[in-house]
Amino acid sequence: MFEWLDTNFDYPLIALINGFAQTSPILDRAVVDFMMLDTVKILPIVTAVLVAALMQRSNDDVNRTFVTSLGGAFLALVVARIAQNISERPRPIFADIPGFRIPLGTEVDIPADWSSFPSDTAALGFALAAAVFLTSRPLGVVCLFWALVVTSLPRVYAGYHYPSDMLAGGLIGVVSVLAVAYFPPRRVIALTRGAMDRSQPVYYGAVFVILYATATMFFDVRQTLSAIAEIAQG
Repeated sequence: MFEWLDTNFDYPLIALINGFAQTSPILDRAVVDFMMLDTVKILPIVTAVLVAALMQRSNDDVNRTFVTSLGGAFLALVVARIAQNISERPRPIFADIPGFRIPLGTEVDIPADWSSFPSDTAALGFALAAAVFLTSRPLGVVCLFWALVVTSLPRVYAGYHYPSDMLAGGLIGVVSVLAVAYFPPRRVIALTRGAMDRSQPVYYGAVFVILYATATMFFDVRQTLSAIAEIAQG
């Protein structure tokens, strides 16, 4: 499957997107260093989730928006990570792709044996953007555009992912949010709504923490779990 994708889909798009690499140090550093920051690629969409939720007229709708957004995002990350562990596809930066140029200043901090398919970053970005779209069409369109241009394309430019990785991740994100929206976890909604009724300051404080963790793609959580796993293995 990947060989067909490489020849007919990914390589032509990589040549188009990566074609400007090494032509300008400013462009390369802007894409690789600036656009890949969590505060740039994910935080604006997370902020839009907060705005979309607070635009709702009732506490029930506010709570449902948060559950749909964060629940869909979490589901998308889990599905994308499982798919990555199953698939074996070397990232473009480690593959011998004709014409690919590593952008100037790129510091590869991803292990060579990590599979690139699908992109969990795209899954998260499009999941959150789709959740916003369900609440606010204009804001959602902006978020979907951001997820494509800012969240996804730089990772293709830098060689972290193939275009089909981003497409698959995006589809996972959108489908995950739709699944949570149309088959809502009623018990979770009831529990979180009860928490809001008991103490709104505590509720919104917890939401802030979860939104922050989402904006950083649960980096601290993943690091902690990895450390525990290493300790458990001796």
